[in-house]
Amino acid sequence: MNEKSLECLKFYDMQIKKMVKGRGGVILFTDRGCRLFLECTRNDGFYYRDDAVTNAVREAGFNRVDTYVRGWAQICYEEMV
Repeated sequence: MNEKSLECLKFYDMQIKKMVKGRGGVILFTDRGCRLFLECTRNDGFYYRDDAVTNAVREAGFNRVDTYVRGWAQICYEEMV
């Protein structure tokens, strides 16, 4: 992952305490817990479907489900559409 990709982290509402490079991504230790920062390589439809499935599982009562954390730019884009 290059430095340009890491610049996007400033758009997320979390304070990064430590960053460790992992396989294919960066492990972030934040004030909101541990996060895995990966570069998106699939089309948008994949991520929207996967997000819908994981949110449905969470709403069904399974609280410990990994899902995506949307960035500020993505939220603004969805509000405009």
